[in-house]
Amino acid sequence: MDLVRERGVDGFTLREVARRAGVSHNAPYHHFRDRSALVAAVVVDGFEDFTRVLEGAAARAHGGDLGRIRALGLAYVRYAREDPGRFTLLWRPELREGADLQEVEAAGERSYLPLLRALEEARASGTVTVAVGLEEQALAAWATVHGLAMLLIDGPLRVQEIGDREADRLTRKVLDTLIGGLAAR
Repeated sequence: MDLVRERGVDGFTLREVARRAGVSHNAPYHHFRDRSALVAAVVVDGFEDFTRVLEGAAARAHGGDLGRIRALGLAYVRYAREDPGRFTLLWRPELREGADLQEVEAAGERSYLPLLRALEEARASGTVTVAVGLEEQALAAWATVHGLAMLLIDGPLRVQEIGDREADRLTRKVLDTLIGGLAAR
């Protein structure tokens, strides 16, 4: 991850990883078939960390069902902003070509579960509308928050240009809009 943070997701080789780890240039091949397998393992670890962050945010949330959904959105964007290199790596499947993606996909799906659970509970309590299906709601919420995160870390709303306070304000406004659309009338 240090190399990803320093050079970007395309900027490292297994030889460089071995050098940094202080082992022979062949040592990584005892653990990973190739670079894509190493990247896949790093992505699984990243998704597991991301899932823990989201689950923690949901567990600490205040404000009932809608507060939990808001907390998940805030945690999602915060995670992206705090470690853009790691966050970006999670969503770059072309870097894992040739890797066994079953474990990566399972880890990614687990990171989606906190949102699904929050929406299921909110729908069951009547807090969130059931005018559309759960999957459609979850996809709309995810797309909104993920899109904002990408705009803030690598798009026209880059935090480096607009500042942390403005990024926080925009995040809260987008979440207000999202939650307003989800709330039962």
